[in-house]
Amino acid sequence: MKRITLNIFLITLSLLLPSARWKPAYAGQELLDAAVPAVINVSAGETFTFPVKITIPEKSYIYANPKGPGIGKATALEFKLPAGIRSVKIDYPAGEKYTPAGFDDHVIIWKKNALINVTIYVQPDLKPGRYPLPLNINMLQCSDVCIPFDRDYIITLNVSTLSGAAISTGSAINGGPQTGPDKSAITELPDEFSQLTPVCIDKKITGIIQAILLGIIAGFILNLMPCVLPVVSLKVMALIEHRDSGDLRSQRNHGLLFSAGIISSFLILASLAAFSGYKWGGLFQQTSFVAGMAVFVFAMALSLFGVFTINVPGFAGRAASGRGRGYSDSFIKGVLATLLATPCSGPFLGGVLAWAFIQPAFVIFLIFASVGAGMAMPYILIAVVPALARFVPRPGTWMNTFEVIMGFLLVFTSVYLISLLGHDYAVSTLMLMVFVSMGLWQYGKFGNITASPLSRRVSSALLVLLIIAGLSVSFIFIAPGEIEPEKTGFSIEQLMANRDSGKITVLNFTADWCPNCKLVEKTALKTRRVKAVLADKNVRFMTADITRKNPAAEELMSRLGSNSIPFLAVFPAGQGFVKPVCLRDIYSAGDVAAAVETAKLNNR
Repeated sequence: MKRITLNIFLITLSLLLPSARWKPAYAGQELLDAAVPAVINVSAGETFTFPVKITIPEKSYIYANPKGPGIGKATALEFKLPAGIRSVKIDYPAGEKYTPAGFDDHVIIWKKNALINVTIYVQPDLKPGRYPLPLNINMLQCSDVCIPFDRDYIITLNVSTLSGAAISTGSAINGGPQTGPDKSAITELPDEFSQLTPVCIDKKITGIIQAILLGIIAGFILNLMPCVLPVVSLKVMALIEHRDSGDLRSQRNHGLLFSAGIISSFLILASLAAFSGYKWGGLFQQTSFVAGMAVFVFAMALSLFGVFTINVPGFAGRAASGRGRGYSDSFIKGVLATLLATPCSGPFLGGVLAWAFIQPAFVIFLIFASVGAGMAMPYILIAVVPALARFVPRPGTWMNTFEVIMGFLLVFTSVYLISLLGHDYAVSTLMLMVFVSMGLWQYGKFGNITASPLSRRVSSALLVLLIIAGLSVSFIFIAPGEIEPEKTGFSIEQLMANRDSGKITVLNFTADWCPNCKLVEKTALKTRRVKAVLADKNVRFMTADITRKNPAAEELMSRLGSNSIPFLAVFPAGQGFVKPVCLRDIYSAGDVAAAVETAKLNNR
């Protein structure tokens, strides 16, 4: 029992203090070591693989990655990559199941040795020279007790313009003597992919004026997307509340601030796209973002159910009434509407973004601003043209029922977001929701404006403490250290094999956080017409899942000139391979059939 308690204590402490550099010594327990290449010779434009070998002493083990459902900490390799170099894949080997004495859940462990292959890509325009590649290895060595291992290494990359990558053995900082075979470079995307000239079946963008106009239309349509509808409905409800107030200035300010929240968010997304390589919907690849959005939307639902009300400083709860109140509430709702819109791609949006992403930074900002302006247009018009308010229904007791209906819509939105997280993080997020619900309930009861100042202060402090406690319990003690990557049927090797064997490849780029992807899959890809097309022995269907980071798939999608999903590419076989037929945004079964027929013609 003492050994179990000590293991749990050390594991928990290592999770809470991941940056600590411990080197404890236990009598009779030999410490493990990691062998990392000291110098790697590589050419610009190449993808290369090198090994990291972990030697594990007898009677010891370390946790694999993923580590399984039991208590522990997955072994992790973390790089700080310099500009011009990016990680393609870290290939953790399979482990074996092990259930420690006294525990119910099993873990996945490595014994003796673990060989981890790391694949790195050097961009073609990287200047020749020596580049440091910092690496941190973090793991737990367990036997009778668990000892944290947290060590930094520096790998030197010698980048040249010559072909052929080689790994030199030697010493890396803190790494000791290094061993390992040379690895020749492997290429995730072969040379043929640099010659791709996709033929996309959508409206061509011929200039910046056309792109701006289509961006405005695409932004306007985003208001009708299922992702955005709940928040837009809240804004409509606020307009109804202010309809007969007679305070035109307040009405105008609320509408303009909601619009400012939308446009500001699009400008932030534009900066991420221009300077950080952000792709439309990329935020939903981040587990913490999706979990945070799920909790925030659920809190909004509780507000509509009357659990609590916060009008100042404008938490995105119930729409405030009265002149000058709830202004920040309107701005936050505009931001939230934009964030919820990012997994959606309506008509025109895919083509506009694909054109914008290959333009200079100022054009990217201009196009994103036009999409934001289109989305904000209805609220700007209502704000500056008071006569349009007569088309808004009159307020009444029916609004109480409407509020509750909107609350349930937000609950459905929150459930949808949770479904994107996978089992382990979904449970953690639900646990956090319980703590947040308790905090907001007590705040609504004891921290409302009718309570005494002391009661409000104590209630506010308790709300903060419950949120902190929820975060600690949910994402430190319950959530796993790593998420197992989503499996996908896509691979560059299979794509090339289809080409060489005379097979047409229908490649579907999709993600769990993309509702429009699910729509086209159901209405187009899963129809009898498309199934009959795919039943052809010379046609192969593949799925590139980018729910989580999928560098090879995302790189291919960029080569095809697209930065948003839904996206479908049909690759002909043989020489026609370099002219794939592309479908963006919402497409039909007829579009898919036509694209395959075009690819068959290109085979000849």
